[in-house]
Amino acid sequence: MGLIFLGYLQKKFMNQASKIKIEYGDFQTPLELAEKICHKLISLNISPNVIFEPTCGIGNFIKASTTLFKLTNKIIGLEINPNYLEAISKDEKLSKNKKIHITQEDFFSFDDEETAYKTFEMLISPLAIDFYSSLIFWDEKRPIKTSILNSLDLSILSEQLSAYS
Repeated sequence: MGLIFLGYLQKKFMNQASKIKIEYGDFQTPLELAEKICHKLISLNISPNVIFEPTCGIGNFIKASTTLFKLTNKIIGLEINPNYLEAISKDEKLSKNKKIHITQEDFFSFDDEETAYKTFEMLISPLAIDFYSSLIFWDEKRPIKTSILNSLDLSILSEQLSAYS
């Protein structure tokens, strides 16, 4: 499994007693929980090449991933809140690591849950991953740019995936 959505895994592995519902969905995963999730993935022999964290917050999953997934080549984080991005930029462990690329983006700008889920499924499809892999040059200073992420036409991807079904 080359691409892991850590935000998704957070929801999957958190037990019911520790779930916190905040009105705007702003929940900072404790570093200890992020480490436990990474250890669980390692115990399942999961060693991702690329990690994508669509809501990285203050970077606890990214910190845990950097420490525990030694063979990971790239960690990509998106965060909408500029205060969290500022906190990450002040954290030397995150800001100095060349494997980590964090940008300010809103990953969850969907009209409804069904559309978000279908988009998620399309983006992790082998077809989408092959497409992105052909455009990303890892030796560049910023190999994954918004222009690359925006170059995938989801309607065409949906048609192609339907053709394979």
